[in-house]
Amino acid sequence: MKQNLSSLDLKKDIYYHISTAIYGLLVAQNQEKESVVKNVYFANDEQGFFYIFAYQTPETSKIAFDFPAIFSICKEEEIASDTIEVIAHGKLQKIDTQSEEYKKGLALFEEKSPFLGNLPWLSHSKNYQMLSFNPYQISFQPMKNERSGKKPFILNKIEGE
Repeated sequence: MKQNLSSLDLKKDIYYHISTAIYGLLVAQNQEKESVVKNVYFANDEQGFFYIFAYQTPETSKIAFDFPAIFSICKEEEIASDTIEVIAHGKLQKIDTQSEEYKKGLALFEEKSPFLGNLPWLSHSKNYQMLSFNPYQISFQPMKNERSGKKPFILNKIEGE
């Protein structure tokens, strides 16, 4: 990773790593305030919104949308020290399967990876749910920076962005 990146270059670098990853870890809460942890596939758009695809389980069907959630992405690279971690804090919402937002998320998902577009449970909307995730804070940490004791880059979303 380049040193002394401008703010725009840093955002582009973070977006590149996010756009080339396909798998993440969602940490949310249910109504009883118990943790719900789920490995998920995701796509994202240019505005920084994530479209998360979670296989429907009893745990995921009980996610409470009135609590903040955390979405973590670990993007492996050819050289282990170039691996990065992105941790986003934000708000989840369930997307209705009949909405335009659902169609947009599905198109982004299929565009991101032909493999992902062929997952068998995708053709049966009862088997999975699509969630939107709007991050208000993103931290970005290359492994080599973490190993050398450097703090992660933290980006806070400004209201209206």
